[in-house]
Amino acid sequence: VSITGNGFLQGAGVKLSGADLPDIFGENISVSGDGQVLVATFELTDVPLGARDVVVANPDGSFARLDSGFTVEETRPARTWVDIVGRGLVAAGREQKYLFTYGNSGNVDTPAQLWVVGLPSDAQLFIISETVEIRIDSTIRPAGDSVFLVTQDFGTVLPIFIPKVRPNETGVIALGIKLPVGSVGSEFTLGAWIANP
Repeated sequence: VSITGNGFLQGAGVKLSGADLPDIFGENISVSGDGQVLVATFELTDVPLGARDVVVANPDGSFARLDSGFTVEETRPARTWVDIVGRGLVAAGREQKYLFTYGNSGNVDTPAQLWVVGLPSDAQLFIISETVEIRIDSTIRPAGDSVFLVTQDFGTVLPIFIPKVRPNETGVIALGIKLPVGSVGSEFTLGAWIANP
């Protein structure tokens, strides 16, 4: 859980508190350097459903409370999705940027996943920016690096390993694709799907 505010100090504690309910204390707490964000993990297995107050206590005795700031609800299984945003036409011989947006609409973390991007076999692919590690042949490629692709019977693919996606988290991976000059007038299909790692 990420809590945004002001004046959070290193060593702060956080708990979820409800009337006639036991307190749930945060674990693995970290505070940003500017004191505006506190991140904590809560164990919510078998906890009664309902609203809880969020209480942050600093080591100097100051504290803040957000009434009904957190709700324990029924588990919704992790549901990941991936979409592609980009132009329908590409100039041959020139790099075209595509955004692969992803997210999790469930309320639990996803397990590790392998996402696969399929593209034409004669395309060059470049990582422009990334919010996750892109691993190919057990190596991590830096942004702007040229990528070696895996050729399958049905075409060429880029495997992207994503350790997990948190509930309601979204992200973007920007990839550049360049088709050879000889591909003028040809059609191609760009796809993305989720597979088991």
